[in-house]
Amino acid sequence: MKPLIAGLRAELVKLRKSWPLLISILSPVCMVGFILVLFWFSDAVVIRFRPGYRFWLDLNFTAWNLIVLPVIAAVVTEMSWEQDKDAVAWRHILHQPIPTINFYLAKLLSNYMLFWGCILIMFLLLPLGGKILEKNEALPMGSLDVKLMFQYLIFTLSASIPIVTFHTWFSFRFSGSGPGLGFAILGTWGTMKLIGITDLIQLLPWGLSSHSSIIFERWKILPWNYCFGALAVTILFVYVGSIDFSKHAFEKSLERK
Repeated sequence: MKPLIAGLRAELVKLRKSWPLLISILSPVCMVGFILVLFWFSDAVVIRFRPGYRFWLDLNFTAWNLIVLPVIAAVVTEMSWEQDKDAVAWRHILHQPIPTINFYLAKLLSNYMLFWGCILIMFLLLPLGGKILEKNEALPMGSLDVKLMFQYLIFTLSASIPIVTFHTWFSFRFSGSGPGLGFAILGTWGTMKLIGITDLIQLLPWGLSSHSSIIFERWKILPWNYCFGALAVTILFVYVGSIDFSKHAFEKSLERK
């Protein structure tokens, strides 16, 4: 446990003044800010979705899970591995007398913490954005449903875990942002197409996040039971990533751009 904690501390130090950290902070700010501007100048459309606060939460929740989360998961995890590669860090850490798997698990935990912080920033901005929108008298915002917002928060945190787990491994195994980004977009799109066709989509990394689209169909509920499938996917890719890293980390450290 001590080597893992030490590795996690080292990973958190790497995040300081890094591109992965900057992207993770700016992503929720830019998304919420963009949707806020759309709301402000689209009062004729927002009026159809009374109360406005519900539509505000739904739109941000869906945009994050369907678009932003898969994309930045692919980009940020790739940049995190690339950071180590540029610093030639693996050649040094792999010679330490501790199991190699600890380095991978530390990277994975740091990615979890990065994305959880990112998601918390987004949900802290939602009430603030709602207060700003209340200043527009043309928007019937209504009242904030705190319980619903908390449910969306828990669901989003849960949906991020299998996606981050998958891309942490994928970005290590297949270098370059192109493959990861393409896989994230195709995976999300393909999973959405399978909604309502088979329950096996819960065994895909995007199984939970893709279901955010159903909230606009008010008679449907979020598939909380799919969290079990997400847990199974997470365990699978933690195992695959750990074994893969143990076998190929040194080989990867010798690769040149």
